[in-house]
Amino acid sequence: MTIFDTLLAVADVAIANTAAEAFVVHPQLRTANGKPTPDPDRPVVHGRGIFELRAGRAGGVPLGNRSHNPRRNDLRMIATAPAPRISIAEYELDGMTVRQGDRMDLTDRFPARRFGVVAVWPDGHGRVCLHLIEV
Repeated sequence: MTIFDTLLAVADVAIANTAAEAFVVHPQLRTANGKPTPDPDRPVVHGRGIFELRAGRAGGVPLGNRSHNPRRNDLRMIATAPAPRISIAEYELDGMTVRQGDRMDLTDRFPARRFGVVAVWPDGHGRVCLHLIEV
């Protein structure tokens, strides 16, 4: 273990004690009709993670300022939305792998908010970042 890993572990515990929120992950299983159902092979996990709700890009692109060149597609977004994420230490998941489509409840908030997992990105330093969408 390098000195960076040691310092990261100390800072990680301090930040988690200050800013972590309780969550519950409900594993979901994809079915043929596309409707998710509870996955009986994976347990429900209770833990704590650092939730952040970043604002989308400032503004959007006003329609009057968009390119009108018919040979070029304008792929910029007209509107933006917040991007919720939660960063979880891997030991909080008790060895369970979170997958796209799982459901997550933030239980510290009132009323509790329910999210769906859109993407799972491990950071290589013992944490997993889940990109969420509110359902």
